[in-house]
Amino acid sequence: EPYIGICAENRTPERILSLDEFKSKWAHWATGQIVGHLPATLADVPVALQRLREGFAFVGLQEEWDLSVCLFHTKFGGPCRNLEFLDTRPSDRATGNTSEYDTSILDGWVDEIDGPVYTEAQRLFYDDLKRYGVSHETCQACYQEANVA
Repeated sequence: EPYIGICAENRTPERILSLDEFKSKWAHWATGQIVGHLPATLADVPVALQRLREGFAFVGLQEEWDLSVCLFHTKFGGPCRNLEFLDTRPSDRATGNTSEYDTSILDGWVDEIDGPVYTEAQRLFYDDLKRYGVSHETCQACYQEANVA
């Protein structure tokens, strides 16, 4: 089969990796990165959760990118810069647009190892938003400073 570029219009997930191939290659990676080895197992989840809680000065979320940038500057200072808000990996490189990923191809699969770790990352992030009083409204000065308001 001919090579299909990662951004080719005729690319489909099935033509790159099957779900089983995807899971064998990418499942448990977030947890593995935190505990320092792959493949991660269920036994690694408590260690990853503890490290996330005690060893990370900052947790941001990709789906809350603007708030993550603002929270970072609220916690640690420094100017908000335009380049911090750029989407350097848009899903459509030709147009620069980012769209929602179609997760229907996962057929309901959820990573049972990374799931609890991601849930804890979300909790830490949203707790920090409350602790530091960060919201889109309070971030307007940051957004204006970065010329993204």
